[in-house]
Amino acid sequence: MKTPRPRKESLLECTVIELGSADGARAVSPNYPGPIRIIGGVPGDHGLARVVHAGQHGVWAQWSTLSDEGPDRREAPCPVVLRCGGCPWQMVDPAAQRRERLLRVRSAIGSYIPDDAGQWTGPDSLDVGYRTRAQVVLGHRRGRIEWGFWQPSSQIWVPAEHCPAQTRDVDRVLHAACDVLGRHGVMVRHAPGEHGASGLVWRADPRTGQGLLTILAPDLAAVAHTGPALLEIPGIIGVFAAIPAHQGGSANPATLQHLAGELRAPQTWKPANLPELTLDLGPISFVQTRHDTAEALVAQVAEWLPEQGGGLLDLFAGVGFFALALRHRFEHLLLVERQGAASDDAQHNMDQLGVAHATVRHGDATAVVTELAGGEQGYEAAIVDPPRSGCGAALVQALTALPQLQTIIYISCALVGLQRDLAAFVEHGWQASDVRLLDMFPHTPQAEVVVRLVRTLPATSDQ
Repeated sequence: MKTPRPRKESLLECTVIELGSADGARAVSPNYPGPIRIIGGVPGDHGLARVVHAGQHGVWAQWSTLSDEGPDRREAPCPVVLRCGGCPWQMVDPAAQRRERLLRVRSAIGSYIPDDAGQWTGPDSLDVGYRTRAQVVLGHRRGRIEWGFWQPSSQIWVPAEHCPAQTRDVDRVLHAACDVLGRHGVMVRHAPGEHGASGLVWRADPRTGQGLLTILAPDLAAVAHTGPALLEIPGIIGVFAAIPAHQGGSANPATLQHLAGELRAPQTWKPANLPELTLDLGPISFVQTRHDTAEALVAQVAEWLPEQGGGLLDLFAGVGFFALALRHRFEHLLLVERQGAASDDAQHNMDQLGVAHATVRHGDATAVVTELAGGEQGYEAAIVDPPRSGCGAALVQALTALPQLQTIIYISCALVGLQRDLAAFVEHGWQASDVRLLDMFPHTPQAEVVVRLVRTLPATSDQ
């Protein structure tokens, strides 16, 4: 006889057996054989869990009575961690978090990397205060505008007085911006076509506290008048507005509107064994979210590349972070970026730094690399930092066709795309000689993975 699905608010005896992601840890129960997720669960936890949702794909629950704590459980620094879901592993010891991330990396790409590969590098995992970029959802509470986050897989708004993952300076700017919007009569709206604001995006240099604020608003006209007042908040040097790409989503670059102040904000990195680098960033151009780990990342990339070389190819180059940090090492640089705002920032930064031996190409990476195969200028090394979907087979083949290319540094935070691309690289005569992990996203299942690929077969035109 089939065991009936438990009802909402009912209690199940559960034991957590495996860490999960934002949707909870995997648990088993003697009362119900189906899949169970414990939100905020830690392996080894045992007790009575209250069902918060029971659906076709499983049961989700939270602890009602925790009889036994898992050996790696610790107190989470965030009071709303069980509702927010942004840092679902906060209640897990940081060392155990790293062990689990390494296991997941080895499970995904272990067949393509050396047995001893996968060491951690960069700064230790921090409990709090590591994020200098915030994207928050606005809501009304206590008669005023406040900021918070969406509860995972829901339309439930979770207000946040303070986000421990963010620096205190980030919190200060967000609270001040909410006050300004409220004083200027801005409403909170989330449906397309409605008036008001739905969210804020803020990014600043952690050393100076200066940055750009973007208001996400379904109707840009509803917030356009707030720019000068927002510019008075200490730290904000430029204000923008953009229609969100989707509900709760990031800014739609096609609708970006400058409201006040600067068009770009400087950020400075000081990576080990490399010159200090200052780049100007627009409001939507990508840059790594954890500043100190980004410094360690570019230092690791530099360690795996020659001190002096002919050509460096930087694909998915963004604002030019990697190539411009390594500009003194190579005779010529080619930066390729598909997003228009980021490629404009890369060109701007190249000009600001006086880098005459670099070129920025705005376009598709596969198309640009395919053109290079028959060109006169060779590239000995390439850096690829693709989106979560990865490079794709066509780009792998195009890179393999470059006769002088001997080293590829591949950077990824998405194991599915990385696994697929490594399989393609191996098939085309490349080998992963080294792997490093960085804690770019503490308290989450994600690790930043950087892989050094070396050529094992000579390039041929039909690869």
